[in-house]
Amino acid sequence: MTDPTSHMHSISEKKVTRLLGSSSRKNRRTSNSSDTSASTSASSAAIAPPNVADLWKRYNVRHLTRTYPKGGRIDSSNYNPTLAWAVGCQLVALNVQTPDAPLTLNDGRFRENRKCGYILKPCPQVMPADAVNGSGGSEASSVLATVGGALLRGTLTKKAAANVTTTTGVQPSVEDVRGVPDRIKTLQKYRTNHVEPMRVRVRILAGSCLPKPGGSKIGETIDPYVTVTLHDVKQDGAVPNSNSSTSSSKRKAERNNTTTAANASGGRMVYVAASFTTKAVVNNGFCPVWQGEPLKELTVLNPSVAMLQFSLKEQDVGVDDRVAEAAIPCNRLRTGYRSVPLYDMKTNTRTGPFGFASLLVELQILPLLSSSK
Repeated sequence: MTDPTSHMHSISEKKVTRLLGSSSRKNRRTSNSSDTSASTSASSAAIAPPNVADLWKRYNVRHLTRTYPKGGRIDSSNYNPTLAWAVGCQLVALNVQTPDAPLTLNDGRFRENRKCGYILKPCPQVMPADAVNGSGGSEASSVLATVGGALLRGTLTKKAAANVTTTTGVQPSVEDVRGVPDRIKTLQKYRTNHVEPMRVRVRILAGSCLPKPGGSKIGETIDPYVTVTLHDVKQDGAVPNSNSSTSSSKRKAERNNTTTAANASGGRMVYVAASFTTKAVVNNGFCPVWQGEPLKELTVLNPSVAMLQFSLKEQDVGVDDRVAEAAIPCNRLRTGYRSVPLYDMKTNTRTGPFGFASLLVELQILPLLSSSK
């Protein structure tokens, strides 16, 4: 934290996994002694040391971190970028010559901002939970999100600016809205931005104009099926608050309990995934319909970094062929019947045979049920 802001760390994927995937003995010992000496969970949360993940988030607020694949990947394969994204690493380098699942997630993440090459860091990474007054960072995050939207819409008031300055130490200016196109203001006004943990129900209904593997123009008709995978991260002790009607005092107490539990375990953060697969539709790549497919429920713990991946494959003898892919940030998901455009894995484009390839899916987004219910 004492390094100058111009300093940048370069960390291999192996070290990222080791730092986030193992509990700190020092943190665990200090936390245990704090728990025994404190009389309430709130005081324990105040004494307990920050965990590794939160420390890294705080470091990345003012510093740059670059992660890269380990040297042992002689086949140019990739590591999953979600862990590095979760702690706010700005430069997550991948082997772009290999069209595997991590590269698909990376393409989907940066497609969020019309593939300009940059996206805004989510508020949980800009303002970690313990970065403001030791706790209560979620209020600061919500203030930042509100003011950020107001800046783009040109509706920032002096009161809102004073509020965010007092809470975060950052002084926004109405002058920041100059030069922002109206189309960007409209996009920001109506775009979704899920921040709380949630349940996502997904059903694959149909496909349209699905190409053959590799975009080939010859060969037999494909037998398509779809695999849906949720890529997410989980932090030990993370008890999400999903009840919006809960009082502010109760939410603060729950956050304090969460901080205590996370610190007691050293703040271990791990990558988690969940997936399901539809049945194959025989000899139909033009307009396959998956009849009788039930709604599948997936739990999203960290919407700001979680990705929902749709993989179109062909059922074949031996190894099934990958046909097309799509990845969508979970914080941008919308409910209802949605068309998911599919992309060529090798070029990340929708040209030629992939120009009209898409899936029709049904999405339902529900709050995460409390463990006490």
